[in-house]
Amino acid sequence: MNKMEDFLTATKLNELLHKREVEEKNKNTVLWILAIIGAVAAVAGIAYAVYRFFTPDYLEDFEDDFVKRLQENVRKVKESRKMEERYMLLEELLKTERNEGKAEGKMEGILDLLEDLGEVPDDLRVMIEEETSLSKLRSWLKAAAKAESIHQFMEQMQ
Repeated sequence: MNKMEDFLTATKLNELLHKREVEEKNKNTVLWILAIIGAVAAVAGIAYAVYRFFTPDYLEDFEDDFVKRLQENVRKVKESRKMEERYMLLEELLKTERNEGKAEGKMEGILDLLEDLGEVPDDLRVMIEEETSLSKLRSWLKAAAKAESIHQFMEQMQ
């Protein structure tokens, strides 16, 4: 019976030692994770400090009250998510308007060049006026500049 008790005691002791080893490994893993998180936080903090150091504070750069108020309002607008969405929408609208303006300018240039060569047929005029592709209008403008007749231009369009 004494040997059996010794065997059970040894088994329990081994289990306790194994549990301690597992706990130590878990503690080491947690410590490594915390160390990595701390290092990342430190790097982020340093990066932010460098950013703040090199980024001028525009509100303090101007002595004019109007400019200070204007800069402050710009900052508030940038911070406002809703205003940012509106600003992005406005940018898209302006981009679309610019592209439409470019297309219209190219279309007018093509028609001006062709009118110098003679009367532009209505179907050709409609085709040019309805085209929205800037690249196609650009190539047509080059063709119109090189063409010696409307018929030659129509051949180069194909």
